[in-house]
Amino acid sequence: DDFVLTTNFYDMVGGVDVTVSAATAASLSTGGIELHNTTYTGDFHSVNDSLSVVLDNSSIAKNADREKDSHGLGLYADDVVLETVNSSIASHSLDGLHIESETTAWTSTEDVIQDNGEDGIDVGANSNLTIYGIEIWNNGARGLAAANGSVIDFDYARIDGNGSHGVDLENTGTLNMDNC
Repeated sequence: DDFVLTTNFYDMVGGVDVTVSAATAASLSTGGIELHNTTYTGDFHSVNDSLSVVLDNSSIAKNADREKDSHGLGLYADDVVLETVNSSIASHSLDGLHIESETTAWTSTEDVIQDNGEDGIDVGANSNLTIYGIEIWNNGARGLAAANGSVIDFDYARIDGNGSHGVDLENTGTLNMDNC
């Protein structure tokens, strides 16, 4: 399984943009991921007791050369902490963001989850999601699915054109939507 990682960062000494690419590496990690100003082509799956993921001004896009169906970002842990800002997860065969955990805390600011083959976002039970300015659209199934005991706060969200429910929240959950 290959992926291409391209990151642009500002060279503090020379004052120029620098691009770093890695063309061959596994897409499974036992730790978290932190991407800043990065385009990641492929799927990223991470497994551990607890995971911390940061996507800052970054995107996770489908690797068109890979035939395997996969989630864009798949996280499997007891506890997941996710922070995303101005990032996107798009065009994957399965869910864009797929989390299987006992607890999840996600803070999202102005992200785009679009054109994924199944759910845009699928999170486990006891998820605490604080989401501002997100666009969840044109996914093949639900826009966002959350299991029992989840608390979801949407502000200024656009959830449109998904193949099934915009938001699917199981029993004992709470959904707050403002200006959506």
